[in-house]
Amino acid sequence: HAAVRLKKINNPLSELKRRKGEGGFQAQETIGHIAKRAIKQNPAEHPSMKPASRVGDYLGMLDYGERTFANAFVQVAKFHSEESDIYEQCMLMSKWSSEKAEKLKPFTQQYGERREDEPSKLSKVLFNGPHKGGFGLVRDLQDLYIFANENDISWLILKQAARGLRDKQLQETCEESLQQTERQIDWLLTRIKQTAPQALIVPS
Repeated sequence: HAAVRLKKINNPLSELKRRKGEGGFQAQETIGHIAKRAIKQNPAEHPSMKPASRVGDYLGMLDYGERTFANAFVQVAKFHSEESDIYEQCMLMSKWSSEKAEKLKPFTQQYGERREDEPSKLSKVLFNGPHKGGFGLVRDLQDLYIFANENDISWLILKQAARGLRDKQLQETCEESLQQTERQIDWLLTRIKQTAPQALIVPS
């Protein structure tokens, strides 16, 4: 093995200055520059960066919720097409939910949109239809009513967030969507009241 010679440095400060003058610190400065640039490009991977807002979670939840709700209305409309008012009203309600989902697009571009498994699992629990017969229609309307209320509270939560962000456009969109959702809830509740007595009392 070759002998290692150690050089004693009498003045460490002078030695540091000499190395800096020779470019010894240039590599460190370059590495620091690259690290800073990487953090800017991938802020979520750096622990010191602030976490993003959770607005995107509710945007994703509502987008999925309204589109799934629209599809559920179409299923009920087609399955109970012998009831003319059910078909017409459910198709109208489906159109409203599709429109509400479309209104979210500008905000998903602004705040992002995160999709999780929770909304898809929840939608399977909320809507189990369609079911056959008059009793089945009551069950389907009940499922839609519960689904509508889930969307309603999600719109309300997003509206409160919009107020906190002072995002007037998002707040107005939430208010309009809440009004449409409440109209869906009112119609479903009225139709359940009309359908329930005969479906439950009269033998099928």
